[in-house]
Amino acid sequence: MKKINPSLLMALSLFFTTGSANADSDRGRIFKLAENVRSILWRSDPVPENFELTTEEADRAVAYSELEAEIGEFAYSANEKAMGSEASPCPPTQNLEEHEDKLALQEAIKRREFSIYYTGVFSDAEGLAQAEGVYGRNNYRSFMNAIASRGNSGAPPINSLNKLENKYLNSEGAVERDQWDSLSTVERSQLLQGYAESQVNQDVSIGLILSDYAIGSMLDNPNQWRESLKEIKDHLSFEEKVKIASHFGGAFGDDYNYDRANDVGDEGEGIVSIEEMLTAVRNSDTGGICRDVALAQSQILRELGVDHDDIYMIGYTTATGGHAVLAVEDPDNPGNIVKLNYSYITEENEVSGGAQLTQDTSLPDVGMQYRVYDADGKPVGRVPTEIGQIFNEVTNGQNNYDISKTYTLQKAEVQTPIGDGTVFTGTTSSGDNVVGVAINGRIDRGLTEIDYGVAVVKREGERTMVTMDQEALYGRLDYRLNTPEVRVGDNFRLNGFGGMRSEVMVMNTELEYKANGAMKEGTNVDPMSTFYVGAEGEWESSDGRTRVNSEVVAESYVDWANEVNTSEGYTLALDNVRWTTGVEHGVTESMRVMGEGTIVMRQMGSSAILTAGIEDERRNYVIEGSYQTPLGDGLPSFMPGGSEAVSVAVAKSWQDEETGRGPNFRFYLERDLDFDNNRVGASVGWKF
Repeated sequence: MKKINPSLLMALSLFFTTGSANADSDRGRIFKLAENVRSILWRSDPVPENFELTTEEADRAVAYSELEAEIGEFAYSANEKAMGSEASPCPPTQNLEEHEDKLALQEAIKRREFSIYYTGVFSDAEGLAQAEGVYGRNNYRSFMNAIASRGNSGAPPINSLNKLENKYLNSEGAVERDQWDSLSTVERSQLLQGYAESQVNQDVSIGLILSDYAIGSMLDNPNQWRESLKEIKDHLSFEEKVKIASHFGGAFGDDYNYDRANDVGDEGEGIVSIEEMLTAVRNSDTGGICRDVALAQSQILRELGVDHDDIYMIGYTTATGGHAVLAVEDPDNPGNIVKLNYSYITEENEVSGGAQLTQDTSLPDVGMQYRVYDADGKPVGRVPTEIGQIFNEVTNGQNNYDISKTYTLQKAEVQTPIGDGTVFTGTTSSGDNVVGVAINGRIDRGLTEIDYGVAVVKREGERTMVTMDQEALYGRLDYRLNTPEVRVGDNFRLNGFGGMRSEVMVMNTELEYKANGAMKEGTNVDPMSTFYVGAEGEWESSDGRTRVNSEVVAESYVDWANEVNTSEGYTLALDNVRWTTGVEHGVTESMRVMGEGTIVMRQMGSSAILTAGIEDERRNYVIEGSYQTPLGDGLPSFMPGGSEAVSVAVAKSWQDEETGRGPNFRFYLERDLDFDNNRVGASVGWKF
């Protein structure tokens, strides 16, 4: 395309500035025409990608600048005549039209403005979500073999329950065999504990011995498994209870039912019970799959005295499918989450939120969400993974009401009236490095609002067991419909709204297993659909200095009615109900104070976020502080708002009062008080 001659732009500028004096009645129209011409020329002849600063290009830039300056000077110039006067309250039609033209030009100028921001957020939680675990199988044998490896010669002869029992019964001072058979499991274990300690010269937990007895009894009598556990539960620590569940997780996993996993025939229907899986282990037959195993482990823990409300089943997306594990709150150590993946046990007590559910195992999480179910497999909530939180942030998504995040993120943003673009890079607390680009925008059409975002990311991670390489595409679409506004008197308005928010992550993931170099690659999809309905109201004082607004929203999402028995189909599960109330008051003409409180009620418990701030429009600064806390003991620490946290933010702007152009700066600090994690961020921007 032929370049626009800079002399044409200069001639246009000269015409509009000199000719306007001779055409007072048409000045507004002339300048509106000038803006239209400027816009057409800019779109038809944009700055090329291989731009070189030649004399011609410099002249063109100067011409554009002069033309825009002349248009802006007219648009923002005073127009007192157009507003009328006390002597003539009805303004002349000519001046009123010019005033309207200026307002239209101001809107056009705003549409061509854009802002550039750089934001850097740094967290000291990097790497904390990596936790090497242990296998909880054959726990008595594992204990004895471990101390034998450290040179304890007394351990090998008694490194199994059968060996220990026989050696004890043949020792001097042991009870007679006929008397032995009449003893309870606890009484036998107490005698064996004392004998084992005498052989290895160190403490041996009675729970290790009791566990082996219970495991053997459950396999011998699958239908009596509850009685086997009931007898020993008061003699076990929480850790030993977890290891019994872990042992059976491994045993059940060895008998994995691939036909059920692949929905062959009617294998995918219903639930494989714990009795059926115990029988399968005893007979070396096929049993259940991951979700059956997680439910069985949940049942074992509950029978051992672990509270139902401390046990959660977690579903998530893997490289080639989906997986279910168990997450258990440690009743003795609040904030410590124990995760069971078959027999593999990991603990997380250094980070909160979605990072606490990181699956640092041979089946790592690769998607954007964890689906949370209660101890019976009923849906109770969702938690975004760290990559899900990053996607939400870089596409300017919904506030998830959680100020205790754990990832590091740097991003450069360009904000324009037609949408925003972002280039970003970051690191999660599990050690995954991400780099990508994102766009987002918003469309308002009367009572309809459409908010959208798209991101493409490259992700590389070094987990404990695997190396991850992933390319992913993320998209979200929020469609909201508002009711017409209802006014009550002169000061109060009310309206309702409802909508649907859809998110999807499409990914290709390659895993390399560190133990043997084996490779696994797969393409998968992680979708999420949310439906919401709510109402909002606002009251404004007659003098306009005080405003109070309140909003109530209920959100539900589509999930399995039962994570284990998927043949029950899908349901619409309640995620949360939020109530937000905000107050702002103008202390002076340029200064106002603000306060806001949000209560988030979930099926597992509630949390609150309180925010207070002050804004000075004359000095162009904002100071804001927030406090987050769970309400009561019900909300687990891996849920948004599940930990106590504070944040403080300071923002300063040096933008021109008339055009709104210029630099701005923001600094903020977030601290998780329960987990002692800090997150520091700064943003520098310029509005053009």
